[in-house]
Amino acid sequence: MDMFDPSTLEIERIYASSLGLGLRTIGVTATTWDSGTTSLAKSLASRSALAEQKTLYVDLTTPVRAEGDPSEGEWQPHLSGPGQAIQTGGDEPYDRLILHADLKDAMAVRDRDRLKIAFNSDLIRYRAIVVDLPPIPRSNPAALPSNIGAASCEGIVLIGLVGAVTEETLSQSYEAIRATGTQLLGMVLNDRDAPTLGQEMAREALRFRRVFPWLANGLASKALKSKLLNSRP
Repeated sequence: MDMFDPSTLEIERIYASSLGLGLRTIGVTATTWDSGTTSLAKSLASRSALAEQKTLYVDLTTPVRAEGDPSEGEWQPHLSGPGQAIQTGGDEPYDRLILHADLKDAMAVRDRDRLKIAFNSDLIRYRAIVVDLPPIPRSNPAALPSNIGAASCEGIVLIGLVGAVTEETLSQSYEAIRATGTQLLGMVLNDRDAPTLGQEMAREALRFRRVFPWLANGLASKALKSKLLNSRP
């Protein structure tokens, strides 16, 4: 899934508690990789752009690239400022800025003040900036450590993947965000990998397959085929 539906109540709530409050730079991070930060960040950027606000999606999750490996249209700090590397057009209603850093660039851009200047000077024409950040605090192999990116934003939304987030990882992420001095606006639980009600009911029904095989299989089949029981909010 590239992004969530920006018109849903869930995205609206996140928008209302962040960009809707007048904040301009919102970072989206997670407790672990592959938790849905990109999907949420793009959805939030879409929600902002659809409200006719000039919006920029910034991807700071990219790894260090090999020196001399050019990538047209991406931000290479040694070649240009972020304002000269903006991508426009396409199917998205927002503009895009993707970090492309070799090792030298990565070390130069690991500067909270430099990023803040970029957001508030080079990119001042944008009413809203949504920043896709690597997990916090364990951001490897991203070129930019997540704590630096988070410190450059006005607010942070934290994502946890149901079934993967633990008390330990949540505590570590919370403390790392607090250390940046940036406000934690809230946490989102992504139930992407969680079983639906239909799947849970089918699993319970199949527990009786050895005793009532025809009944158990029938109930499990009906539960799995039910659109109501297998839809997600």
